[in-house]
Amino acid sequence: MFCPRCGREYDPDENTRFCPSCGSPLPIESFSDQKSGSDEAARRDSYDSRERNLGEDAFIYSCPWENIEELGFLQAIGATLRQSMLAPVRFFTSMPRTGGWLHPLLYAIIIGTTGNLAGYVLGALFEIPLISQSKMSPGMTLFVGMLMPLLVWFGVMLWAVILHGSIILFGAKKKPFEATLRIASYASSPDILNVIPTIGWAVAAVWKLVLVIIGIREVHRVSTGRAALAVLFPVLLIWGLFFAVFFIVMATMAFTSRPL
Repeated sequence: MFCPRCGREYDPDENTRFCPSCGSPLPIESFSDQKSGSDEAARRDSYDSRERNLGEDAFIYSCPWENIEELGFLQAIGATLRQSMLAPVRFFTSMPRTGGWLHPLLYAIIIGTTGNLAGYVLGALFEIPLISQSKMSPGMTLFVGMLMPLLVWFGVMLWAVILHGSIILFGAKKKPFEATLRIASYASSPDILNVIPTIGWAVAAVWKLVLVIIGIREVHRVSTGRAALAVLFPVLLIWGLFFAVFFIVMATMAFTSRPL
């Protein structure tokens, strides 16, 4: 496991209450039910019981990126990337539910902008057999690079709004909108895979959906099935509408091009 404050790995079997690296308290009890192999319902009941008896303030919520002043930029962003992508259950369980929108949105903007621009540059520098790489002029590349942070910000905000609406629709809402925004922001970690030209975005898209489902399950404390339904419903709806419009346009063009 990893310390929620400094991001350093520690051995939970040592039964220590404090991080051996930074000395901060460790939320061992928050993950003890994972080691015992209990199912989702038992884990949620355990969380709910402790929250009723102790209150949310008794939990240790922390995220490396939000401790950037102590850890430094590289260590904070590296630990957040590693934990959110490779240990998402632990990461989203300990992720702060509140604390402002700035940190999570800034994280998503940095990761998304870096991944997209680096992927384009690498794709333009190295020719990939059988796969065409579109190239823009230097001026257009600069314009897109300047616009990219705004596009990433808009995409995360829109996705969070759609996601929260779907969560409400399927009765999975247990936390306010900020919690959902934080899930959407930190679940954008796989966008760093966009540095891989052509195929990186596909791997990142699937990985992000998995992270969002886990995030909703752990933060809103619902079943995996309900979390998956809340995430996949808007995705399938949007793609369904897209293909419906596409086929309508194609059919209209085919009909109007027929000779009378």
